[in-house]
Amino acid sequence: MHDPQQTAYALARLPIGFSFFGHGLVRLPKIQQFAEGMAKAFENTWLPHVHLFSEHNAFVRAAR
Repeated sequence: MHDPQQTAYALARLPIGFSFFGHGLVRLPKIQQFAEGMAKAFENTWLPHVHLFSEHNAFVRAAR
């Protein structure tokens, strides 16, 4: 028998996982535009060099 607490935990995590996967997946075809837009949004902040991070962000989100 399955523990109800484990079942509830799985049912709470599955939608979150699918959300992360979907958000990463839709960015893969347009990764360059996403990276440039994110870098432009951060250019006037104290974190100006986010281009490399934004290029890898979609892959990390899709792989989670």
